[in-house]
Amino acid sequence: GNGLCKFGTCSCFFGFEGEACETLTPPILDPAQCQNPVVVPDSPFSGSVPPAPVVTSAGPIRLRFKSDGSVQQSGFLAMFSGGGAGPPVKTCSSTGVVSESVGVLTDGPGNYDNMEDCEWIIGDANSGPVSLSFSEFDLEQGWDLLYVRECSNPACTQSSNVPGSPFSGAAMPPAISSSSRLLVRFKSDSSITRAGFRAIFYTGSAADCSRTAPLTANFGLITDGPGPYTADQECEWLGGPGGG
Repeated sequence: GNGLCKFGTCSCFFGFEGEACETLTPPILDPAQCQNPVVVPDSPFSGSVPPAPVVTSAGPIRLRFKSDGSVQQSGFLAMFSGGGAGPPVKTCSSTGVVSESVGVLTDGPGNYDNMEDCEWIIGDANSGPVSLSFSEFDLEQGWDLLYVRECSNPACTQSSNVPGSPFSGAAMPPAISSSSRLLVRFKSDSSITRAGFRAIFYTGSAADCSRTAPLTANFGLITDGPGPYTADQECEWLGGPGGG
């Protein structure tokens, strides 16, 4: 009841361990920082449906990722925010060069307008890799388009579409990563609107399974790592009010 089995191999749910998954897992973080952890509603999360946002004001959040010995998928990317200023949100009313290293890119709240034409440039010569990961996407198929292009010069006056661009319809675009700046442009036509899009942008690297120290920044990203996760992977992070 506290785990899943496939191909003769069992994997315990978060918070349980042992051959029959009947033993509660003791905290493996500093007890002074995370005493008596309580599993949030619907945890553990699995499959391909993004979990709803998790919000707490009672104390830090402890995150633990575990994979079994067979069948790996592409993994996860999550944004965290804990106290102070939250991550910036760039909409069609705040276009241009994006100077922040991490944030949200979206057409804006509600359905987008007709005849939108919005453009953002993400990253600079010193920012390192630039990545874009979508969590929502719904555009009028074939008529409203999102272009994602890699810049080939510093001013981004020369660029080329990434594979699959321009994106349209309701199919979620894949995660996009580039060693250069990204130019993102959204255009809608004169009729029929949809809910639009929402994506996390970031430059540099996220806190992955090789960086599991307590999260002290006001906001940032957590991921299992680039590409599909590995078999028998186990990672844990701690962050929240007063600590990131």
